[in-house]
Amino acid sequence: MYEGYAEEIDLRPAQKPYRDSAHRPLWEIEVICAHENCGMKRLIYARHHVGDTTGLVIAALLKTDDVDPIFACTTHCLKVHEEDVSARLLKF
Repeated sequence: MYEGYAEEIDLRPAQKPYRDSAHRPLWEIEVICAHENCGMKRLIYARHHVGDTTGLVIAALLKTDDVDPIFACTTHCLKVHEEDVSARLLKF
């Protein structure tokens, strides 16, 4: 996973998508900083399989073998917990 900056967004016309990703829905995943009184939100965009539920998308983000998923807002770097994550399917 890569967290970037607005300046890195390529505003040129979209290229033809990879054949594999053309039929995979796009999800918007929102992670909220768990630090007390912070509440900063970050958005992650990811493609998942057709038919995946919100629970499966969040579980995929949180699933790790050896490390904890980390959220970094401007000043805090904390482990991500399920209650701090929401996801919605983007419909085009």
